[in-house]
Amino acid sequence: MVEVRTKIKVIAGAAVVGLVGAGGAFAFFNSAGTGTGSAETATPAPLVIVQTSVVSGLMPGATPVALAGTFTNPNTGPLRIGNLVATVNAAALPSGCGAGNYLIGGSFGGVDVPPGGSNWSGLTIQLQETGVSQDACIGATVGINYAAAP
Repeated sequence: MVEVRTKIKVIAGAAVVGLVGAGGAFAFFNSAGTGTGSAETATPAPLVIVQTSVVSGLMPGATPVALAGTFTNPNTGPLRIGNLVATVNAAALPSGCGAGNYLIGGSFGGVDVPPGGSNWSGLTIQLQETGVSQDACIGATVGINYAAAP
């Protein structure tokens, strides 16, 4: 019986050596590769410009009145505004009261409008003294168009 046990031990030992040897031996290749991908630059949604200041009581030759408002930026990144241009909407004025009766002045410096938006100011409006009757402008509501420029 001693003989049988010795054979079992020899067979079991050989099996363990075979498993360890198989587990410890592996091979691999080194490789280089190439590939492609892409990224798209956004097309920003337009900025929304709203006048929030209430202007009333314009009189010929009176002091200019401040214009102010908000920029709404619906994008996820800031938008750069180099200038804010305001013009009188002549089509909205009553007959005989031309856009030349009004002067939009002041200045607006460049600004980065963050996502969400920000406030703006710096522009003014006044009813100019023309030296002739401006009765056609009495009670007129002056429409103002705003445009942001880079």
